[in-house]
Amino acid sequence: MLSAFLGFIVGLFVFQVRGIKKIWEALEVLGTILFIYGFLSLIFLHMDFTSAFNEILSFIFENVLSTSTYLIGANISRGRQFGVISDKIFIYIAVALTLLFFWP
Repeated sequence: MLSAFLGFIVGLFVFQVRGIKKIWEALEVLGTILFIYGFLSLIFLHMDFTSAFNEILSFIFENVLSTSTYLIGANISRGRQFGVISDKIFIYIAVALTLLFFWP
């Protein structure tokens, strides 16, 4: 949930603050490294395949949620700056709400 919130905040300021998207990408890489470390730990050290599968699903859901909230924020930012909001924002909102309500 924290990455979804941060994605929305970065999306809001992506057109106003230079270099903020690179910080967001660095945080995504850090999250991927932590996921790989936790996944390999569950598989090789604990032999817990059920938790490893749940971790994979959670990682995928969190990435889709944070990306969709980033795109929502970026569309709002573009609307404020250029006066045009894409129609795709409704798809992004639908994806984000679906993941929030049906999160396992």
